[in-house]
Amino acid sequence: MTSCAPFWTYLALDKVNDDLLKELLQAKDGRIRAAAVRVLGDWLNDVKGAEGLLATAVKDDHPRVRLEAVRVLGMIPSARSAELVLSVLDLPMDTFLDYAIWLTINELSDEWIAALKDGTWKPEGREKQLEFGLRSIQPADASRVLDLLLSGKKLPKDGSGPWLDLISSAGAPRDLQRILNQALEDGGFSDDALARGLKALSEANRLRKARPEGNLGVIGKLLKHGSEAVCAEAATLAGQWKRHHLTPQLIELVKSSNGPAAGAGLNALRTLGAKPAIQGLKDIAKTEPASGKARHAASALAAVDLNGSAELIVSVLAATKSDKDALALWRGILANKKAGEKVAMIIAGKGLPKQVAVAGMRVAREGGRDESMLVRIIGPISGMMRSAADLTPEQIKALPAQVLAKGDPARGEAIYRRQELACQACHAIGGAGGMLGPDMTSIGASAPVDYLIESLIDPNAKVKEGYHSVVIETNDDEEYSGIVRREDDNEVVLLNAGNQEISIPKNNIRSRQNGKSLMPTGLIDMLEDQQRLDLFRFLSELGKPGPYDASQSKVARVFNVYALHSSNQQSGEETAKSGDLKDKAWEKVTTTVVGGLLDDDLNRIAKRWELRGVIALYAAARFEVSKAGKVTFNIQGPKDASVWIDGKPVGDKSQLSKNLDAGTHTIVVQLDHRSLHE
Repeated sequence: MTSCAPFWTYLALDKVNDDLLKELLQAKDGRIRAAAVRVLGDWLNDVKGAEGLLATAVKDDHPRVRLEAVRVLGMIPSARSAELVLSVLDLPMDTFLDYAIWLTINELSDEWIAALKDGTWKPEGREKQLEFGLRSIQPADASRVLDLLLSGKKLPKDGSGPWLDLISSAGAPRDLQRILNQALEDGGFSDDALARGLKALSEANRLRKARPEGNLGVIGKLLKHGSEAVCAEAATLAGQWKRHHLTPQLIELVKSSNGPAAGAGLNALRTLGAKPAIQGLKDIAKTEPASGKARHAASALAAVDLNGSAELIVSVLAATKSDKDALALWRGILANKKAGEKVAMIIAGKGLPKQVAVAGMRVAREGGRDESMLVRIIGPISGMMRSAADLTPEQIKALPAQVLAKGDPARGEAIYRRQELACQACHAIGGAGGMLGPDMTSIGASAPVDYLIESLIDPNAKVKEGYHSVVIETNDDEEYSGIVRREDDNEVVLLNAGNQEISIPKNNIRSRQNGKSLMPTGLIDMLEDQQRLDLFRFLSELGKPGPYDASQSKVARVFNVYALHSSNQQSGEETAKSGDLKDKAWEKVTTTVVGGLLDDDLNRIAKRWELRGVIALYAAARFEVSKAGKVTFNIQGPKDASVWIDGKPVGDKSQLSKNLDAGTHTIVVQLDHRSLHE
């Protein structure tokens, strides 16, 4: 504290001491330097060489010093001040600095724009600063600056630089037209840049309602482009710009594509929503009701033609085979208000497969959603009518003792991993799993059994801080719930119960309110009494010393599994042994707490390819070596398993040691699928 005494003495004076101030600006303690910069601002007109002192302060190692310097520079209206403020962007940033720079450049916008115009501030080599500056000033000013910088120039053919993003976020209609014109030119952009340019146009429309000033119908020329990505972005624009005359081309695009363009075309038909588009969606849903296109079309029909398409929507639901697909389709359908009631009325007369009904029950109760009529209809089909919430207080009070006496954590872990429960999609254990809900690594060590029981029976009873959902209703009668992942002036991005990000433009939000837990009520209703006890016991053991201590760092938490079969044998074997995880054929599988792979997971993958004659399964895991040296691997389970590390064979061993360099490595183990237990 004694080192601070001269500073506080100085504060009590009514006259600045330049030498003392400079000494404080060089203090070892960053907090003192920051306070000294604040005082410099108070005595700005009395300190000689203030700008030079601030030029040093904006480069300070301590972020608080840089922040104070930025705010003081806002009091000196000059091009040099703007230059110094923007230079802070080249140093480590935080949210406070980000806001301080944004605010200060707003205050210095006239001086910065003047420097841009007369060439004293050149954007070359300062693209990051330019982008930030243009996003900070008023849109009209940003548009004028763009006109100035791009006058008489073409955008880079490869899309390099900040120009596409800047025009998207701040460009006027004439700037957006510049992108569209060049997109239509032969060779105007490379394919990748063309897709990004069209994406820039769609983001400008989505977030700012801004469009090019010319004929928008010309976007149809790009619906037949050779690039799937370009076709997808063109389809998006055709829908956003309401180009109804392009409906036949969009339908044809959906039918001919099996990639992103098909999904974008279906979204465009949904956005157009007129009779020809609706009929196109119906035809697609009817043609292959079990296909992904049909599910996408059914979800779209729930939004634009619920009354006329409810029976067709239910038929697509009934044809859905996997739990994952059923969950996604239900979420798409129930995002539309009143869809649950309409679909329930059709199901009451037609019925539904049990697994689809189970998925429907889960989605109907996510995020506090009220779908009482749907729950009443599909509950008996799903077999989930005996609700855990109906237990008496006495029964609930007796559960902790029953969990400890009768619960089996090994069986409970298998239940936790069931796809229909989707626990792993929302929660992480040992760093593996979803991030939507609280981390479960040490939940058993930190929470008593009765708390865990209550959390599963009534997820809304005690929602952990930071995990309350937000419910957003849009102007087009859609409703979304999720955890706010990020938010800015233009959009809110939610992470929904399916672990998917949903971007909602703020200009399309009708209402926003706090919701309940995203964990569905009644999630464990599908379990038998003993299964509930097993699940509770597993959770109660997490984090305690023993086989369920997920804090251990020397086990694989995720494996990628590759099925070698008759169709991919020629090239697939090399892909598998090399551990090239870029290949889309690899499927991620989360391991058990002790780092094991379950037969159920491996059987599920093997059965998917059984018609093609599975030859072998390969499991690959990435791992980090912090320091070069000998690394020992203990491989339990497969006897004499063939192993490769970084693509090189290391023999058939259950335990091996190898000298490895520091960095990331990949280990691959060959598995005999014929030895798996059913």
